[in-house]
Amino acid sequence: MKTKNIKYFCFGLMMVVVCASAIQKAFHIFSVPHLYGASVYTDKPKFKIEDWSSSYYQTNYEKNLEENFGFRNDLVRLNNQLDYSIFRKSNSNEVVIGKKGYLFQQGYIDAYLGKKSLTEDGMQQQLNVLQQLSDSIEKHDTKLVVVLAPGKASFFPEYLPSFDFKKTKNNYEKILALKNNYTYDIVDLNAEFLNLKNKTQYPLYSQQGIHWTNYGAYLGMDKLIKHIEAKTKINLPDYHVAGFIEAIKPNTDYDLGELLNVIYGLPHYRTFQPKIVNDSNIQVQPKLNVLFVGDSYFWNLEHTKLIQHVFANYNFWYYSKSIYPVSTTTPTPVLTLNIVSKIHDYDYVIFVQTEQNYDHLGFDFAGDYLEQTASMKNYRDTLNYYFLNNSKANSQLLF
Repeated sequence: MKTKNIKYFCFGLMMVVVCASAIQKAFHIFSVPHLYGASVYTDKPKFKIEDWSSSYYQTNYEKNLEENFGFRNDLVRLNNQLDYSIFRKSNSNEVVIGKKGYLFQQGYIDAYLGKKSLTEDGMQQQLNVLQQLSDSIEKHDTKLVVVLAPGKASFFPEYLPSFDFKKTKNNYEKILALKNNYTYDIVDLNAEFLNLKNKTQYPLYSQQGIHWTNYGAYLGMDKLIKHIEAKTKINLPDYHVAGFIEAIKPNTDYDLGELLNVIYGLPHYRTFQPKIVNDSNIQVQPKLNVLFVGDSYFWNLEHTKLIQHVFANYNFWYYSKSIYPVSTTTPTPVLTLNIVSKIHDYDYVIFVQTEQNYDHLGFDFAGDYLEQTASMKNYRDTLNYYFLNNSKANSQLLF
């Protein structure tokens, strides 16, 4: 009798779940938070006889149902939470679970281990092209600076998962071996961070983020400003730190934690950001116009407010594809510009990239510029990047 009652209970519970899901799908009674990360959804197909005959309609209708049933996102989070809590398993292709609760992204691990790497000739070729770019823009009083922003895998190798830890010479080490052969400036913030490890007042990296903390970005930006001052002999506007406030999550200190899409937030240590005070007289205007080209590590630099205070004007070309002006967050494609005439408006072009992207410094910036000046024909055909492990080289960043 008890067995029969259990069967009835299980059947009834299943029916309640099915009905609740159907009602939620139809009427959206409860607000269900979205899932973080890139998602590809299948549109509900329109009925056509030929699609029915080929089973295309049935297949895509089934996919659409699977992606849109009621409470789907909550059930995905429940499944992810169980996998993480019981097996320490990540169901996100972008998140690798390391030791002691540290999260990483696979592309950064591959870059640190040397799996995502140019050959020696490929790296030299890349740096040679940047020299051509530097020589060309310097004729118009514009200087090139390459900033090697740090990466979490190289900063915290002790927290990487134990598997697959065979390391070979990586892009960073190849750049260091060659950088003295070139006249443009390479600012090595990777080495700077390693020198500061366990010596700073506040964390430079968080446990569940992939970017530097705002405190780390402040130290990096401060180093870059002092480098430019020393090179130009220009006294840029002064500033000081009037204290620190705790960073409120979620932000970039928890961006990988968000991609896990679990129910409960992961425990983490506290991170902080500086309160910047401008010391210069309000009549003293910044003197330099600067173009930043790079990846998402720039956003933390901008968040410190040092860029806005120190420079007269700045723009950011995200992956050298989209232009982010100061006044708006709406991107504009780079290819809508006459790049050559635009670049000559700037005193500095600064590449800011983390270790994930050392194999493609400036992205397509150098090629777009040199092709327009006819300095290098068919750039993308002649500059060939040689990857040691092509299957790992194309791992895609969300950040």
